[in-house]
Amino acid sequence: MRDPLTGRPAGRLTGTRAAVAQSQRRRRTAALFVEWTLKTVNDSLGYTVGDAVLQAVAAGSAVTLRPGDTVARLSADEFAVLLEDVVT
Repeated sequence: MRDPLTGRPAGRLTGTRAAVAQSQRRRRTAALFVEWTLKTVNDSLGYTVGDAVLQAVAAGSAVTLRPGDTVARLSADEFAVLLEDVVT
């Protein structure tokens, strides 16, 4: 399932990918939870601008992460980032 605003996977997919990644013993997975507080942007510039910021963040994450990594939108301004095969 995809988030209609950002096009990123919705929260449920993140849990599924984490379970699959952790079941493969040689892989190390890192999970990051990121929250952007867009209240000031939304209050001062409007929700259209706030939505554009979220879309830009989602698009930027698609280019900067590796193909096996996942960014999912959990809620209004919360994202989860799953990094697979993390070197320690």
